Amino acid sequence: MFRTLRRALCAAAAALLLPLLPMTGAQPAHAAEPGAGYWHTNGRQILDAAGQSVRIAGINWFGFETSNNVTHGLWARDYKSMIDQMRSLGYNTVRIPFSDDIFKSSTVPNSIDFSGGKNADLRGLNSLQILDKIVSYAGQGGLKIVLDRHRPDAAGQSALWYTAAVPESTWITNLKALATRYKGNPTVIGIDLHNEPHDPACWGCGDTTTVSYTHL
Repeated sequence: MFRTLRRALCAAAAALLLPLLPMTGAQPAHAAEPGAGYWHTNGRQILDAAGQSVRIAGINWFGFETSNNVTHGLWARDYKSMIDQMRSLGYNTVRIPFSDDIFKSSTVPNSIDFSGGKNADLRGLNSLQILDKIVSYAGQGGLKIVLDRHRPDAAGQSALWYTAAVPESTWITNLKALATRYKGNPTVIGIDLHNEPHDPACWGCGDTTTVSYTHL
């Protein structure tokens, strides 16, 4: 099972996935300034396109994993102003949780305020198209994005990477779709394959239905 997953993901995501340092709190702007272009690893360091060491100073922006199907806060503010604020506070990376619901054609983003010109370019877009807008604007300001498959659906988190409603095949298909969507985009530096797997998930137990995907 995991050999199949390895082959499926590697072809689409080899250029995209990076080993990531743990998320940290905001650092002073001069210390958290990200490098330009693609980031890559060299041993324990993350380097920018010029070979300069960079440090991830990350913040979570929840919402795509909930029934809103879009980042939270858009009911009150324009998404660009929030991204600008993250940048001004010294963050250089935004972790965006999502659920597999955002890949469904029936999913509609909600709780977005369009009054006074706010979020005007998001009107009529689906969740993935709004994600594209966020990635694009974040990249223009030098921010990087880590995508986080946080839940199989908006109903809640799961111990394993699959459920009866969202099988492993759907998980693989959607991860491949994301990797393909952002392949070649230096703003997206990684994908968290599944948030916090736990019991009955296991490490080294030999049971392919529960063994942790981190052994890929």
